Amino acid sequence: MTCDRALSFAGEGTPAGRCAVRVVAAPDAPKGTHALEVHFRLEKYQPGQWLDAISHPAPPLDLSGARTQRLWIRASQATDWLTIKICDPDNPGTNRAAMEDRLAYQGKPLPAKRWVPVDLELPADPRRRDNINYLGFYVAAFNKSAPLNQDLVFHIGRFAFELPPRPAWPPKASAANVRTTPILQPPFKDDGTWLLVRDQNNQTDHPAQIVDGAVVFDADTNGWNEFLWSKPDKLPIKPLTTYRLQFDYEILRGADGAPGATFYSLVRAAGTIKEDVGWARWSPPTGAKGTRILTFTTHDMPGYHLNFGIRHQGKIRLANLSLSEVPAGKGGAK
Repeated sequence: MTCDRALSFAGEGTPAGRCAVRVVAAPDAPKGTHALEVHFRLEKYQPGQWLDAISHPAPPLDLSGARTQRLWIRASQATDWLTIKICDPDNPGTNRAAMEDRLAYQGKPLPAKRWVPVDLELPADPRRRDNINYLGFYVAAFNKSAPLNQDLVFHIGRFAFELPPRPAWPPKASAANVRTTPILQPPFKDDGTWLLVRDQNNQTDHPAQIVDGAVVFDADTNGWNEFLWSKPDKLPIKPLTTYRLQFDYEILRGADGAPGATFYSLVRAAGTIKEDVGWARWSPPTGAKGTRILTFTTHDMPGYHLNFGIRHQGKIRLANLSLSEVPAGKGGAK
């Protein structure tokens, strides 16, 4: 666990409870040491539900160099019901999990309020751990050994705090720069490239609008409110290919309405939610403006499309969206 990786994690709110994450000073550790704090609060047992803390590395992580990965962890309570999940698309099974196991220390539950090293054993075949695109910690909401209505806190990793470097802007041309291939350039146009979602994936009674080359959407109803999809026949996104997505945003009303409210984007294959890549969630306050730059690598699946949404309520304006293909061998697909 590095600082950069810890900062990429996101929690969630579900009908079963909440999960929140943040980077904090590590308890019972030397001064200057930080950790990822994962805070679960299970409010009711519910079949088929989990509380997740998730990171989608972009570009994916290459862990082919070492099968065993050491993770330092400190639990606020003795437990054997925290599960770690690590995925690589080259693994078999629906979830493509390289590892999915409850965390334990020397075959016993994690002790309370003590740092312990946990050695994670990944698949022996390096090809099944060289393209890690999902890292997660979760509590199953149907596991009744996990107590209800209590703060269940874990500190994960021990690292120095370092803000991720901000790239120079505007970028300067350099022979060392990766030369990407533009696929889509701004502005937004009503030319058939985009679907303004108005079905069961959008809980409001209205779609987004394209206004002056930008997309504006106001979510005034709780739920998963997806508002903008690219059309695969108009904007083909190829399997096993790396892309760079960039767009500007303006928060016209901050995400609210219920726990877990957030703005989000992802890239989804046709007919399944199990091959998603490029997940990003952000919740800046009203009036915030910024630019997001994301890199993602598709799995061996057809029909990928860009997907933008608001979890619960909020209002956003998207503009200046561009999509470029990153060539293989330049930090891109293998």
